[in-house]
Amino acid sequence: QITINQSGATSAIKDGTYSSLFNTGHTMTLKTGTGYTLTAASCTDAEAENANGGKGQMQLKGTSSSFTVNANQTTDVTVACTVANATLSVMWDSSITGQSSVFTDLKAEIYENSNDSRKFTFTNDDSTNPQPWFNIDNDPELKCTISYNFNGTAKSYDFSGIKLAAAKHVKLTISASANNGQISVTITVDNTVTDDNQSIITNPYE
Repeated sequence: QITINQSGATSAIKDGTYSSLFNTGHTMTLKTGTGYTLTAASCTDAEAENANGGKGQMQLKGTSSSFTVNANQTTDVTVACTVANATLSVMWDSSITGQSSVFTDLKAEIYENSNDSRKFTFTNDDSTNPQPWFNIDNDPELKCTISYNFNGTAKSYDFSGIKLAAAKHVKLTISASANNGQISVTITVDNTVTDDNQSIITNPYE
């Protein structure tokens, strides 16, 4: 997906697929001018969230430096693309899924706070769990509800504050204490620089 913008313009100069905008010589004709930028993406923003049955897909995206188009001259433009969206996975620790566990009917429902209709359900059957992708908007934050039975009593717990960022993989590990019945959620954010670990505790006795 290629988008050409120019400073001062109120809308994109050109917007479409590479094959529709570039000819066989890998060239595109533009009016002479300055302040052009080229944005390249592996898919549209809509495809990044709607592909694969709604689970989405990785989107690679980047924008060139500003360049000038001169008459009768060819201008080479280079774009470095990086991962532009974020992904999520949920893991259930053996402390909560073991045969002797007092926790049953485990379920986590998670969505990004700007779109509660795009909700994903995770259970302790890892083979059916999705690994969704989320676009990064102005306030990218996940919200989650964990529901379960503890010794036959239905319980649930809501929490939020899980920040999303481009090129990050958020991993939620859900575990439990057999001594006091507490569920804990460990949030790990994988990236190329640092790991950010947080813990959130919920007491099923409350």
